Amino acid sequence: MFNSGWLKSIILELNEAKRLSLSLSKKDLLTKRMLNEEKELSFIKLLPDEDLGGRTSGSLTWRTARGETEGEKRKTLVENFKAIKSTDVELKNGKIHIEYSCSSDKYTRISDSKTSHGGWKTFVFRVQDVMRKVEYDWKRAYLCRKEKSLMGYIAWQIELPKTYAISVAEIFVADTIFEDGFVKWLVTTDKTSRSIKSGSSEKLELLNTKSRVLSIHAFLRGENWQHSQIFREATGSPSSPSLKLQIEFTRI
Repeated sequence: MFNSGWLKSIILELNEAKRLSLSLSKKDLLTKRMLNEEKELSFIKLLPDEDLGGRTSGSLTWRTARGETEGEKRKTLVENFKAIKSTDVELKNGKIHIEYSCSSDKYTRISDSKTSHGGWKTFVFRVQDVMRKVEYDWKRAYLCRKEKSLMGYIAWQIELPKTYAISVAEIFVADTIFEDGFVKWLVTTDKTSRSIKSGSSEKLELLNTKSRVLSIHAFLRGENWQHSQIFREATGSPSSPSLKLQIEFTRI
């Protein structure tokens, strides 16, 4: 179940970090924005499982929640998908290695015969007010907040069988910030939580925690929706993947 209280605490942390560097007038503006965010967050909800229907559904409840029915006021919705589960090949080898390229909008599951999976939401666990944007004039593609949204949130989660535990995780993420844009990355397990930086691989030793669940969270903030971007890549030529997730695990 999605914990909206946890999400609110993260937002407060991000606001406080940003507030320290602002002038008095801008601090007042931030305070007003925080009040508006509290109102918007009160609308956060998840659809019942029967209405999710995997990644597509034509039910009235689902279409209404997405704002696809006329006269429906837009609400902030957290879309809830599925965790990444290990395949038989990955269980045998004790590794999961997945990469995402925003320019091609494809995941490559390197640890399972380099299978290709199209669509940025394919392996996403949760997402709120995030979209994929292609700038055809600048030949760039990236994920960013939806227009008029206060914050974008996206997460990926790997979940192992109960008899396995993660020993090592190596994670690479990339973001691009303009002006007042702000991106916060967090890695959480069922035992620990820590922030990570963009632009370099981070290695986490997790064997002692006996964790079997690992999640990567990205929070996108800023005055303008296009000022906080993740996975920005050139579309005219092959780009190095902007998301790389590798874990090694053992039986316990």
